[in-house]
Amino acid sequence: MKRDVVNIIGGGYAGGEAALTLANFGVEVHLFDCPRNDYPPLYVEENYDRLLEELKALGCLTADLINCNFLNLKSKIFEKLIENPNIMIFENEINEISLSEPTIIATGAHTSEKFFEQIESVIGKMRTHRHLPIFPQFSNNIKDLVYKDFYYLPVENTVISNISDFLKKFHSDNDCLENWAENGKELLKAKLFKPVCINGQILEHCLKFKLENDVLTLLNFHTEISGDDQVKLFNLIPQLKDVDIVRFGAIEKSTFVDPYIALNSSLQSNNNQNLFFAGEIILAKNELEAILTGHFAALNILNYIQGRKLVVLPQNTLVRKCIDKFFSFHSFKNDVNFKFYDIINSVNREKSIDLLKNFKEDFNARISRHYNLCSKKRW
Repeated sequence: MKRDVVNIIGGGYAGGEAALTLANFGVEVHLFDCPRNDYPPLYVEENYDRLLEELKALGCLTADLINCNFLNLKSKIFEKLIENPNIMIFENEINEISLSEPTIIATGAHTSEKFFEQIESVIGKMRTHRHLPIFPQFSNNIKDLVYKDFYYLPVENTVISNISDFLKKFHSDNDCLENWAENGKELLKAKLFKPVCINGQILEHCLKFKLENDVLTLLNFHTEISGDDQVKLFNLIPQLKDVDIVRFGAIEKSTFVDPYIALNSSLQSNNNQNLFFAGEIILAKNELEAILTGHFAALNILNYIQGRKLVVLPQNTLVRKCIDKFFSFHSFKNDVNFKFYDIINSVNREKSIDLLKNFKEDFNARISRHYNLCSKKRW
């Protein structure tokens, strides 16, 4: 009987978790992009202990290595990967994807250009991105805001003309304000100052804001200009002149796949069933979320190579809600504003742990039955 083999490209938190999970089930793992013992320190926000508790109940092996000292996790993962006999590590750089072999892509935000071009060729350029916008935020004291699901700020046409003239001295190759202004005021209106109809009244040119935790986030504001220049730009808008700026806008240089349109809810590529994705390349920015996506991808690719249905995590658990978050509409734009504590109170702690323990036991039992049946077959 031919032994199952899975390729994993990327040796960070997601790739390491996926490799250890698969190896623990007896799968031979070929891990490319040498795992490092210099991962950045694990940062865990307040309340993330709840997610860590669920990851352990789910059976995530790297999460189980976390005790009190998070800083030791990087070396512990490295040691486990090196010593596992089912994991073969290849340090050479990967520039090409094998479409005929089951593979988990778990590279980071700075995936090499050549390899990212390969990803684009497989899943399509419209499903990938090379930068992530971070929207500016303001204190909640902007005058003249109009509310309808979101908050809108009407802006005069003359003000937009002044902003367009101001932006024309800047240049960017990315899809952002500077680029829009270069191509004319009408494009700037279409991208940023959009019309909205409220109570039957059409407001022709509006900025759009989202209110979260008493902070207003200015949406669709993509820019690479400096903070000082952003202050000058905001001062051109009378209602923003004296408002406190909580965070400037920016474009984070990164490469990532948009899960909402590129993957199914099991982290499998819509274009090629052999490919699964995990980690920072699908916007799992927090390390615990990266571990979760690595484990989830491993469980699903294990089911896939054994010809069984892909798994679905139990409802009413934090791990399920975190996975679902990646598949919200345009998640790549909203991720920077996602707050974990927004969902934590919607999950019962005791029930979620019981659900995940039962899920793990059922999954392990099915895998065990599969291998028992395979060992009894005559080949």
